[in-house]
Amino acid sequence: MARRKKIRAKKRFFVFCLILFIVVILCVAGIAKLLSGGESENTGNQEHNSAIDQQTQENAPPEIPVVTSEDGTPALSAAVIPGTEYLYESARIIANPESYTCIVNRSYNLPSDYVPSDLVKVSVPFAPRMEEVKYMREDASKALTQMFDAAMEEGGYALYGASGYRSFKLQQSLFNTNVGRKGSIEQANLVSALPGQSEHQLGLAMDITSESMGYSLTEDFYNTPEGKWVTDNCYRFGFIIRYPADKTDITGYLYEPWHCRYVGTELAKQLYESGQTLEEYYGLA
Repeated sequence: MARRKKIRAKKRFFVFCLILFIVVILCVAGIAKLLSGGESENTGNQEHNSAIDQQTQENAPPEIPVVTSEDGTPALSAAVIPGTEYLYESARIIANPESYTCIVNRSYNLPSDYVPSDLVKVSVPFAPRMEEVKYMREDASKALTQMFDAAMEEGGYALYGASGYRSFKLQQSLFNTNVGRKGSIEQANLVSALPGQSEHQLGLAMDITSESMGYSLTEDFYNTPEGKWVTDNCYRFGFIIRYPADKTDITGYLYEPWHCRYVGTELAKQLYESGQTLEEYYGLA
């Protein structure tokens, strides 16, 4: 009798072990399948995201500004205004300043040591100004001459250059002067760019004035025949009015009907017809 009980106990123990073994096998198989499915799904998501990134890059406008920092992170500019605590937060240093269509603004800056390689003295009539600002990049200078000649031939309008290329150092001096006049950096920055953030350092911008304006630079320039002609026709020669009257919230600057930026005839025509700023064209607005 006792022997039969022992045999039954052994059988029950054997069955219990067998069931436990089967349960363990099933659990291990289930976990393996779950992990395998997760990896597959993860891989699928990575491939999908990669495809989206590639498509985004292919659809991005040409000449979109890029950073110069080696690790690909935004390169912070240094504080360059003596006596202030202003810092360029999250500003990126553009890597393509030689491009006619590059963008320079408060977010995309020029290196402090950047000087265009093909600066030439412009041949157009010039308002009484310092010698340094009478230069532009060669192609921009040629286009400016063509525009000034056309203004005279088509409307009898005599245009005058007021300020072309400005070095980082000169822009720093001018900005400091404006801070003194306006009373604060914020107010000065509505009418003047910080050094490294000025298109004049590109050698592609020219401020234009007229004798009727006393060679000054104010919004009233638009109300002159010369100013209206420049606004309506500068795109034909590859220039744009960089800071339009109704785009201050986008460009960050007040209306400057005198500030013409060279971008080439193709892009200038496109921006003129669409009414876009460079920020809007690059999807940065």
